[in-house]
Amino acid sequence: MNHELLKRVIYDPHEVIARARIVPRDYVMEENANYVLTGMRRAGKSAMLYSIVYRLFEEGASWDEITYINFEDERLAEFKAVDFDEIVAVQSEMCGGHGYFFFDENQNVDGWEKFARRLVASRKVSRMRASGSMFRVSTRRSFWVISWLATRYAIRTH
Repeated sequence: MNHELLKRVIYDPHEVIARARIVPRDYVMEENANYVLTGMRRAGKSAMLYSIVYRLFEEGASWDEITYINFEDERLAEFKAVDFDEIVAVQSEMCGGHGYFFFDENQNVDGWEKFARRLVASRKVSRMRASGSMFRVSTRRSFWVISWLATRYAIRTH
């Protein structure tokens, strides 16, 4: 995976998120828990991730700490599970330490859950949030992924 391209893929959503008009929703997430958001397409999973990122920014996190990747980005069409380590390398270069990882439409990359589990177990991440459409992931598999990743909660949008 091209390092500079991956930086652009990470930085581009920052502008989109900063300009997004997020409708406030009544939900509470445990601060240090990892989450997997699942649900139908267009149910608000990405908007929920945007609101979490925006809240982190308001609380003093820098944009360099926030790694937000949407796996529907056509520039990631050839992305494979082996490329995930490059994400960690780019994030480390950006902020030099622990950061916040947001993976949107992660179901588009086979094996993403193994990387996410390793990332969470390594403690190299402050928080990890992932979202994926139920379009390609069965309910049974999504709950297996949730328990395997040791996420405390899964939020299923409708």
